[in-house]
Amino acid sequence: MFSDNLLYLRNIKGLSQEQVAEAVGISRQSYSKWEQGDTFPNIDKCDKLAKFYGVTADYLLGLSQTRNHP
Repeated sequence: MFSDNLLYLRNIKGLSQEQVAEAVGISRQSYSKWEQGDTFPNIDKCDKLAKFYGVTADYLLGLSQTRNHP
């Protein structure tokens, strides 16, 4: 679910993996592995991703259907 949400959010924003990776402070290769479900980010990176995309961490992780960040 996490990897699907990353791909979905990146695509609806029209961003490249490189753009998101730069904004979060990681390599494009690391972000690609997250989207593929090969690895998962630590909690700090999850928080940065959620804030970057404007969603809750619960939504990003697939724990909630509520997408909007409060």
